[in-house]
Amino acid sequence: MLQLLGIPEGEADAHQRLDSNPLKGSMAASLAAGPICSLLLCLDFTAQAFRRGHLSWSEVFYIWHNFPYLPCWLACFMLTIIPNTIGSIALGMLGTVLPTVKLWPVWPIAGGGIALLVLVLLDGRTAPHDDYLLSVVMGAACAGTCRLFTRWEPI
Repeated sequence: MLQLLGIPEGEADAHQRLDSNPLKGSMAASLAAGPICSLLLCLDFTAQAFRRGHLSWSEVFYIWHNFPYLPCWLACFMLTIIPNTIGSIALGMLGTVLPTVKLWPVWPIAGGGIALLVLVLLDGRTAPHDDYLLSVVMGAACAGTCRLFTRWEPI
């Protein structure tokens, strides 16, 4: 009998089917992508101002107060809904066959890795390092959120 850390005994060997709707997880992840991206961008802008050496409280307030939150949230939702849906369905179906995919750390690692791969393929490694970090964190956060809403049950 196969036993994996984080999977109840006997559940790894049992044939399973996806019990949850992958669209719930992808919708929640896409809705969460905007606030997460806004937070990361504001932190990035604050860090850039800090690196320039003239960080003042008024500049930090200006960055955080005048950030275009709503357009960022809408753009992130539109950019992440399709990848989140595809990833949630793919990893959910893969979890019915491979018990290791059900483990919590696998989803964020897969999401961050795929987001990084897509950015490298589209941009050709010319983007600033901040963009790579933002892409990996966003992919990992979205995949982790999708995993929260994914359930399997024995057949």
